[in-house]
Amino acid sequence: MSKLSNIFRGFEESLRFGQDRSESLYEQHVDVVQELYDCKLKDLVKAWKTEFSSQPKLIRLRDQIRDFFGRDEVHFVAIDGTCQAEETSQFLLFYAGAYGAKGSLDLKGTPPTLRYHKWSLEQDVSVVAQVPIPYAELEDVLEENRDPFAVSDFEKVSLAGIHTLLMQLAEVYLAYDTVSSSRTDAPNMVLLDQSISSIMASNMVQPGVVRMIGSDWGTRQLTEADVMVALAHPFNKDLGIPTLKRFRQYTGLLAKMQQQGGEVDLAQLANEAGLTIEQLAPGVDYLTKRRLAEQDGTKLKWTGANTIDASWAYVKDVFQTICERLFVAKDSTALTYDIQHNEIRKQRWMGPTDLKFLIGVGLRLLIEESWKRNVLLVGLVKDSSSAYFSRNYLGVMRLLNVFPELNSFNRPLPATDRIALELLPVINESLEAPWSTVEFDSVFMTLFVQQEDNNTRTLSGVRGDILAPERLTARSLGQFFLQNKPSGPLMGHVIFVERLLYPRWDKTAVLSDKIQTSTLGKVNPYFRSDATEGNIGQSLVMYLLSELCRNHFAEVIGYPDPLHKADWGAKTVGRRLADMMRSVDYMLRSNPLARTFRSIRDSAKR
Repeated sequence: MSKLSNIFRGFEESLRFGQDRSESLYEQHVDVVQELYDCKLKDLVKAWKTEFSSQPKLIRLRDQIRDFFGRDEVHFVAIDGTCQAEETSQFLLFYAGAYGAKGSLDLKGTPPTLRYHKWSLEQDVSVVAQVPIPYAELEDVLEENRDPFAVSDFEKVSLAGIHTLLMQLAEVYLAYDTVSSSRTDAPNMVLLDQSISSIMASNMVQPGVVRMIGSDWGTRQLTEADVMVALAHPFNKDLGIPTLKRFRQYTGLLAKMQQQGGEVDLAQLANEAGLTIEQLAPGVDYLTKRRLAEQDGTKLKWTGANTIDASWAYVKDVFQTICERLFVAKDSTALTYDIQHNEIRKQRWMGPTDLKFLIGVGLRLLIEESWKRNVLLVGLVKDSSSAYFSRNYLGVMRLLNVFPELNSFNRPLPATDRIALELLPVINESLEAPWSTVEFDSVFMTLFVQQEDNNTRTLSGVRGDILAPERLTARSLGQFFLQNKPSGPLMGHVIFVERLLYPRWDKTAVLSDKIQTSTLGKVNPYFRSDATEGNIGQSLVMYLLSELCRNHFAEVIGYPDPLHKADWGAKTVGRRLADMMRSVDYMLRSNPLARTFRSIRDSAKR
């Protein structure tokens, strides 16, 4: 046997070994999930087909939809994005954009009629930005006050994902611009091809690191106070957010001051929240040290140069100005701004922290506008490898003894929620689609059980106290295509469904056994006890998604068709822009030294 054949034979044996081991683990997973299902999971899973097939229940559900949206026809927009970056020897060129698939679901018929609508000529069906950044200015994208002879961390630029951040900004802006429009066909439902809470968490920055602070926008400069107020949103008095937990406690104090005209009584606030004044000290110190508030006895008063509402309105104008220049006017200088530095006025490129700040602002505006206009905001994740439900959520509920049935369960869980829950049709052959788990608060993305060296178990956030906002969005896992066959179930993937919480449905659904530790403070997550508990918000979302999953495309069985069409549109726009980027290479061929060595080598088809 030749040496080359021996290499390929070894590769084949490795593949067979991996396949055998995977099948063995699958059998083990079935036993584990069966035990978990018998312990508690059976109470946390709901099949919706019976409810959606019952005529009286369906009439009641459609009445609730009509009451919420104000009409029988549900208008929707599904949004997906595209992006790409290209490195030449002279500059970094990238594009990013978002595409919206627009349609309506007429609920007067049975089944409801699904229609897709064309955008009018004066409306952009996509928002796209194409930005070339010369390498000579790459240092300015990320840093200032840099020694010109210091070693440059170029990988930090190329891997910073500026084009990915720009794509997220395009998606958020398109969603916000569509929702906030005054048109009669403004959407009642917005579908995002990503998690709402994950966007917020991944783009969370400390106010002081935003480099746009001190830059001129409109009639004045952007201040740290403006950034702080913006990142404290969204405010919702009925849902009680932001809360007064220890992490970023100042956001809860800002919300209370905004609701009470700029001044709050700490003693009264602590009493209402079940805390002491001393437990509010982290938030009070944060604001007073930055001279944005002053404490007089038990009174805390906002002392910023502008009111809290005025700061939020100003940041909203800054966001709209930048996005309109970037995505509507296609202004190539939209990602630059002027700033005073060492008594010299200079132009600076926006860096990753600036873009994250803008994404965070846009998402907060979208959330508050959705509350204002009764727009159902839903995010879907199709390929998540997380275990927020099976490990974080169930683990915390077990530790708090909310689910005492799990105390006897002590077996290793499958690596991801998707692996675990896609075994349910194997375990329960009578399960029918659509089905879903009970909803759980998105704070469980960052709240989990940590085992100490002495085998004691405690609640922890990321790096100790970092927690995502609670009572803002709710997650569940569901499946929208399932057929039981004699040979085994034929099914689509289990997907994550995340919806924005709404006061009219969800303000009273909180965990009665409050979570309170010295590290985390007091945390009051959204909570539903089991799948049989009435949940109007989840019922509406599951019904509308099941009607949008027409399963016409084999490659996306069990996934809403509008998001697949949005993906088509985004990829089509992306391909055309990619062709434009390739044309840059043709332009540079006149000067071979302007091209990278790798691109020259790879262009030779051998």
